Order: sequence, then structure tokens, then C-alpha cells
Amino acid sequence: MLRSVVPRFARFPRLLPLVGAWAAAVPAARALLLPVLALLALSGCRTVQTVGGERTGSLPPDFGRHTLADVLGHLAGADTLRGLSGEATLVLQSPQQSGTFDARLAAAPDGRAYVQVSAFGIAGARALLRPDSAFVHNLLQREFVAVDAARAADVLPIPVAPSDFFDVLAGTFRPADASGYVLSVDRPNGLYLLRSTDGRRVVSVDPRVWRVARAVRYMTSGGGIGEEVLWANYTATRGAVLPRRVTVRQPASSTTVVLLLSGVGPDASPPIPARLSVPSGTSRRTL
Repeated sequence: MLRSVVPRFARFPRLLPLVGAWAAAVPAARALLLPVLALLALSGCRTVQTVGGERTGSLPPDFGRHTLADVLGHLAGADTLRGLSGEATLVLQSPQQSGTFDARLAAAPDGRAYVQVSAFGIAGARALLRPDSAFVHNLLQREFVAVDAARAADVLPIPVAPSDFFDVLAGTFRPADASGYVLSVDRPNGLYLLRSTDGRRVVSVDPRVWRVARAVRYMTSGGGIGEEVLWANYTATRGAVLPRRVTVRQPASSTTVVLLLSGVGPDASPPIPARLSVPSGTSRRTL
């Protein structure tokens, strides 16, 4: 069964206060430039999309004749991926804080994941995700927070629910209920568009790589964008096609999170700890 993902757009919250507080604790991080384009190169791998997001490669000969079931079936082929891990760069842009950070990521399709964020060699936060909960350790402020899945995105370095985390990193983000979407063809851009019947959610699929290129939730049908996720620079590496850049935008709060994933690749046994070890003297709270 295809996982239900797009309807959970409504749960994307504001960007977490944790990283903002951490950025304030490391003032130099706020002055970093955002070297997005320079960090997108991936040596030794075949590039499927260019840095600018322009799609390369050939469209399938039957482009325009696929059904909704065909498109969803191609997307489901990515379910063979068993895990991801590696080093990434996290770029934050918001009215409150902006900065560039290093991130160590590990994720599994069952909703488990681990994230460690640092800057200038200083580890600032760790997060352990489970399908039903999340745990965040703020090392600089010596605080440990436990939350349930419904509130997890409020305290994570990347504003995504635990159940969506792997799909966002892997580019396997997609709707599950075919009856709730209709298919159309964007011939000028060579894309398939999956649009919800209420007009509030649109998923763009690139048939050159059979991966999602964009997913949007509108505030109202035909209204402004509430949340948007963009996947770019899909690259074939170690038997999997993965995005090298993922962008999460929340226009209402002028917040953007960019993940540069050139160091992240397939991992059949991603290093996700069973629990976070927290030193004595750390304050603990549950939200």
C-alpha cells in the first residue's frame, strides 16, 4: 500500500525555535553566506538534473499517455530503498535567524531517523525520530525534549513529521489515495501533475526519473501557497536515484529550509540509535 503523505502537509508548522536559539548562541553562524549552488556538486555520480534544477535526459516515449495508476506505480518502485545515511548541509532562512549548518542524517522508511546538527565543529542539537514520537537534545542549552508525533515537527531541525522524514530525504514523497487525485500533463515542462480534487494539493512528477519534483499545499483552492517542498538534482548513486537538494518553504512565515544532500546515500542499515544518551544535569520536559 502506498503511504499517505501529501495530506500531512497541513501539519507543517513554523520553523523550529530550537535551531534559531542555537544560531543565536553561535553568532558567527548568522553571518555565513548561503553557498547553495557551490555545494551541489557530487563527484563520481551521474547527474540526472543540473544544479539549476533544469531537467536533463529524455522523456519516456509514451509520455502523455500514462494513467494515474501508472504514475503512482512508477513512484512506488522507489520503495526498495531500505535506508539512507550521510553528511548534509542545512541552510536556514527566516526573519528570525539565518545560517548554514552541518548535519549528520540517518533515516529508515519505517519512520525512524537520527539527526545531528553542528556548526564550526560544535554539535548543537541531536534528534531521534520514531514513528510515534521524537526526542530532541539541545546540547548548548542542556535541554532534552520529548514530544509525540503530532508535535514533532515543532521541535525538529527540519520541519517535517517523523512519518514524512524518509520520503522527503529520498524523494519518494507522494499521495496514496488515487481516488483523491486527478492526473494532468504539463507538456511544456515535461511533468505529470497530480492534483487533489479540492484543488489544494498538487504534486509534480518528473517522468525522466520517476520521482517527485514539487509538492504544494495551497491555503485555499486557487489561493496562496501554504507549504511547498521542492526536490532537485536527482542523481544516481549506488543503485538509487536520490535528490541532492530538498527545499521546504513556508511563505507565510518567510521561512525556507534547504537540505544539500551530496553526502547522503543508500544504507541498508542506517546508524539510528535506539535511544539518546543524555548527560546528568540536563533538564527534561515533555510537550
